[in-house]
Amino acid sequence: MLEFFINPWTMMFGALAISSPIIIHLINRMKFKRIRWAAMEFLLKSQKRSRRKMIIEQLILLMLRCLLIALMGLLLARFLGFDPLKTGEARPTLHVLILDDTPSMSDFWRKDGQLSDSFALAKKMTVESIASAASQATAAQEMQIIRLSDLQGTPRRFDRLGSSSMGEMERYLNDLTTSPIHVNLLGGVQKAQDIFNERSDVAHVLHIVSDFRATDWASGGQEAVTAKFTELKDSNVEIHLHDVAYPERKDTSKVPLYSENIGITDIRAETRVAAKYAPIEFVAFTMIAIEEREE
Repeated sequence: MLEFFINPWTMMFGALAISSPIIIHLINRMKFKRIRWAAMEFLLKSQKRSRRKMIIEQLILLMLRCLLIALMGLLLARFLGFDPLKTGEARPTLHVLILDDTPSMSDFWRKDGQLSDSFALAKKMTVESIASAASQATAAQEMQIIRLSDLQGTPRRFDRLGSSSMGEMERYLNDLTTSPIHVNLLGGVQKAQDIFNERSDVAHVLHIVSDFRATDWASGGQEAVTAKFTELKDSNVEIHLHDVAYPERKDTSKVPLYSENIGITDIRAETRVAAKYAPIEFVAFTMIAIEEREE
């Protein structure tokens, strides 16, 4: 019972304090001595007629006073509520994080003189925001990181999130780079579901760190991804989407703007015929994508 309150002893004190209005009520009924007075007989008859009403009003007032003290005790004890999934103590939690490392995550920009990219932001968010917040929980928290470009490989496991595992996670992520191939997000979500199915003894939380470009959602598999999310939600999986696109999405627009990066539009050889193993020079044609933006 005490695990449902942050301050359980305050709640116990509040439960004892509920008896104080009852004690005060009984004392008030005992402190007056009744003296029969002939001149007041007609008033006694009137009082008897309204006695039942007075008793009901006093009982209602007494219950309201007791309820007020009980609510004050709940407020100070900070009631957490009843969770049917809990069995006496907070459940351990398995966090599965899908790290998008597809080519679009290499999109870079310069802000305040510092050069950054979406993948670097994703790695920073994974350690400083997601894992750090999870490590503050009272129950055991573990995390498995799935690289979207390496779905056949074994996810990187961190059995207990803490100061030591956070440093290990940061070193692991520092060595990662983006992949040159595009992978559909559905495969990563399916692998996360397989991991959850193997661990039914813990609570499940799914994190997806991505720039969520249109190719991830509008390449013909958006219905399948949506259906998979619905299936996970029905199995009590908590889902969090972490957006690292730049420029940041606006509340009025779901489509992110594109950075003004230089892109290669064409590449041609200087000569059409060359001897075997002879070096050949190429000319690359580039273009800067500039998009008008509303201030």
